[in-house]
Amino acid sequence: NMSLDPDLFGISICAMVRDFYLLQRPRGRVITRCSRFVTTFMLLFLCLFIQIFLLSQVKRFVSAKAVHDIRIAYDTFEQHMYGGHTLVLTTEPHLERRGILGATGPYFNASAFSSLSAKDQAAACDIPLSQPFF
Repeated sequence: NMSLDPDLFGISICAMVRDFYLLQRPRGRVITRCSRFVTTFMLLFLCLFIQIFLLSQVKRFVSAKAVHDIRIAYDTFEQHMYGGHTLVLTTEPHLERRGILGATGPYFNASAFSSLSAKDQAAACDIPLSQPFF
């Protein structure tokens, strides 16, 4: 015997196994088994729909602003650290530039970080995963 989690997914599995088993035996009314089966799966799909809806709304209202602010901060950082030697990746919905040849290229100037404003330094250091070992 295997125990199931006490949630909607566990109930769905239990109902499906039980009702399919009892449908194979001539016990009980078939319409009752089928209606319970359909009701269980309607609840399961409703639960999945609510979860997908909530995730999309979090992305739309919470994550979108954070990603926008991070992109602006990183663009400012790249433009300053490469002394203007950057390539434009996109202009819509906002400008995104990246340094030519990356951090090992001839244009990257690590000492330029100290001349960034305190606000821009803080914004660059607060980008998630900018300091993965911190």
